Amino acid sequence: MGGSTRPRISLPLRLSLLGVLSVVAALGAATLAFNVFERWQLASEAATSIDETLGWENGDEPLATRRVEVIWATSDWQLVEPIPDRRDRSGQRAREPYGHLALTEMERELVAWCAQQDDQGVLWLADLKDGTCYAKAISLSSEDIRYAIAYVDVTAQLSLIGVVNLAFLAIAVVGGLIAAWAGWRAGRRIDEANAAQKRFYENMSHELKTPLAAIRGYAEGSAAGVVDPKHASIAIVDCLMPFEGLVRTRGIEVRLELKEVVMRADPDLFAHALENVISNAVRHADSYVSVRLDEHELAVENDGDIPSAAEMPYLFDRFHTGTNGGTGIGLALAREIVELHGWHIDATRGDKTLRMTIRFA
Repeated sequence: MGGSTRPRISLPLRLSLLGVLSVVAALGAATLAFNVFERWQLASEAATSIDETLGWENGDEPLATRRVEVIWATSDWQLVEPIPDRRDRSGQRAREPYGHLALTEMERELVAWCAQQDDQGVLWLADLKDGTCYAKAISLSSEDIRYAIAYVDVTAQLSLIGVVNLAFLAIAVVGGLIAAWAGWRAGRRIDEANAAQKRFYENMSHELKTPLAAIRGYAEGSAAGVVDPKHASIAIVDCLMPFEGLVRTRGIEVRLELKEVVMRADPDLFAHALENVISNAVRHADSYVSVRLDEHELAVENDGDIPSAAEMPYLFDRFHTGTNGGTGIGLALAREIVELHGWHIDATRGDKTLRMTIRFA
């Protein structure tokens, strides 16, 4: 039974998301804690200040930490104007005058808002059109003045909290972008390190495989009596010699057209690249392998089992396995070496031939 597989999220993307989520979570927790604490402290100070201001029976001056304003209303919640001096709970004048000389629009709105509340003597947070305040209304024994409403205007403090929240949001955005960028870079570096390690093991595996194949060819050729072991051991330094046993066993004609050419190249790396190209040609040749070298290019051609036209664009890709087999590592490694020298390698397909050309310019 077949099943669909989930698309794999790349490591850079996962680390980017992890960085963003970490920053958002940390700043989100800090913002929540800040808001809870500031609002709790604001409500606590307002309640204490209002209670101290309304606690008139002790006759002491209030020790309020927040500025408290008191307004007065009749039994039908009509504002008393002009505002009387401060009075005690019996409605008698207190020792010192207290109160406004003029009412504000927020105070008029607050009295109307208090009239709609069911419970008196409870601290409310009144969100009014002209501001926000903590307020408490208490009943008085006086007939003409029935209610005293004490409030603390917290509009400025709540606005400041809002500004701080916006600052937290801006920090979260900038920090999230930085974390995403850092996570992406870290993920790319890890991927590149893993890819380099993978290429190293692939290359080592292929480089170990190539000499073993050559040794096996020598062994087969020696057993068939077509290769002189002494001659083969002397010619091991030549890139063509490791394949002599296989060439002779299969009866492949090797055509050489080599000019003396001076080039700037790493001998060992160039030998590796050439061995991989020739190895591919010998393994798939039917009757001949041609090697031609001049000052412009090196061309290796073979007939026989050649890739299809659809396979040609992927011939130098790692792990590309065509219809004729192979792991796809040898030619990919050859291309990497060629490109390290600043050269170019490509492949062209004839009717029944394949030509690989390394161009030096």
